[in-house]
Amino acid sequence: MRMVAFFLALGCWFNGAWGVEERIDAAGTELVIPAPTGFVRLTAEISPIYHEMTSFEDPYNYLAGFYMTEADAKKPRPDNRPRPGRSFMLQFHKQMLTGVVSDADFKRVVEMVSGNNERTMASYEKKPGEEGFNLDAALSIHQMVFLASHHSSQRIYAHSMYQKPANDLRAVESGTFTTVNVAGKIITIVTASGRDDLEWTRRTALECCEAILAANEDPPAETREVVVEAQPRFIEE
Repeated sequence: MRMVAFFLALGCWFNGAWGVEERIDAAGTELVIPAPTGFVRLTAEISPIYHEMTSFEDPYNYLAGFYMTEADAKKPRPDNRPRPGRSFMLQFHKQMLTGVVSDADFKRVVEMVSGNNERTMASYEKKPGEEGFNLDAALSIHQMVFLASHHSSQRIYAHSMYQKPANDLRAVESGTFTTVNVAGKIITIVTASGRDDLEWTRRTALECCEAILAANEDPPAETREVVVEAQPRFIEE
């Protein structure tokens, strides 16, 4: 249930109070997305790199929002420069967008995601955390190296990874994928930063999800399908 007043008094997001709320239409379900202090959602009006950061095609997900620090968003970047230090994406899975998912069925979604991750990690010669594991050696074979899940609760499931960005294979990024059931809509929050900033991506993602959950209604008791042909879009005031 909605606890906006409670969260305003209690919480913070990205180690700073959040205030401005944006609303997004997710195939007929209106969701509240609290905006973190110090970070902005990229738009063509405020950022010279908007098209660069949002034009990639993802066959599985709709990119609803790409967020960066205000300083990074407003300055142009040279060609092929790696992605700025700290950022996050708000995504909706294309095949699940029209569903309004119960807690029970979200558990099945988590089982599917965790199963895919386990199969990926089974292909590694040495798994992260095992004796003899070397991240640089693993990234010389795999562009992404997934880590085991570090958080799983009724409405949040998270796992992290390291990757080499496609536009700069010399760099290494850390990131966390967090899947969350918000009012029955499955959202993925992707937080990304530098190689040595993994804990920030994890902490930030969890705080982000908790803020979004607190600002929205609970998922329905039963899953239902809503026939709406539309991409998620932010609602302009």
